[in-house]
Amino acid sequence: MTRMNKLVSVDDSNMKARVEAGVVWRKLDKALSRYGLAVKSYPTSAPSSTVAGWIATGGYGVGSLENGHIAEHIDALIAVMPDGEIRDLKSSPDNDLISSLIGTEGQFAVITEVVLKLRRIPEETKTLLFEFKDDNNAINFINAIASSDEVPFFVKYENSESMNATADENAEKYGPSVIVRIEGTDTDNKSSRIKEISAKNSGIQREEETALHHWDERFYPMRAKKKGPSMLAAEFLLPVSSVAETLKDIDALFASKKIKAMNEVHLISPDTALVMATYLTDERKKELYLSHLFLIDSAMKIAFKKKGKPYGLGI
Repeated sequence: MTRMNKLVSVDDSNMKARVEAGVVWRKLDKALSRYGLAVKSYPTSAPSSTVAGWIATGGYGVGSLENGHIAEHIDALIAVMPDGEIRDLKSSPDNDLISSLIGTEGQFAVITEVVLKLRRIPEETKTLLFEFKDDNNAINFINAIASSDEVPFFVKYENSESMNATADENAEKYGPSVIVRIEGTDTDNKSSRIKEISAKNSGIQREEETALHHWDERFYPMRAKKKGPSMLAAEFLLPVSSVAETLKDIDALFASKKIKAMNEVHLISPDTALVMATYLTDERKKELYLSHLFLIDSAMKIAFKKKGKPYGLGI
């Protein structure tokens, strides 16, 4: 579908855009900026991920915390059904059918066009990075944000293995950290309240330059793969209240195999987190690789016991 890559039309007054399935998110956002508009959310793979590709594989990402799941941003879409019928689906009467196309890898229909609801380019932005002495304090911080009145645009926790995944041997090492992105208006007051929550959890704010560097790194979640040479990941949705206990059990699982997982937790709603436990492996070593592959199943089972569920179903 990547050759169907046109921005078909922009409805500036109603803040909507009709796009073909193969439009890449980052290119779309750049094109929309000429109209003073922006997408409401986008995947961390935005430099290469397509609009329909992300819809078909899950739809949670950067901006979901403030603006909701991709399902809430779809005003209409065109899909080719298995019998060849072309359906023009609208968000209100066809919600159930549209929902069945999200996260199911294109198995029920092929999406060809999407009408997306948009937002105005934010007037102000603030990017904050906080470092914590241990994982518990960092996770307590994101729990506190989730239960507060503040709803940032983006919140992501990374353990120290993830923060230092590509660092040189002599580079400064980071402890468990949380990046917070605030967009819109009144960002000074909002950031002050976030800083207060961080201080209550023994967080130390890093300099702005470092924060902005890690904000740019959001587009490269698989950046550590070059050290692998292969990489595997368990990815699931989890109640925010279960994150700390689940990660503790998953870390123990990986430690039993002498693996240090790179953990990321994306806050996607006040109640829910998207968790990624990523680890290096080598697919050239068949027995080792297979043993590592089965760890995904074991990690997912740990998450299921904590009321977790898969992020996207697929085949």
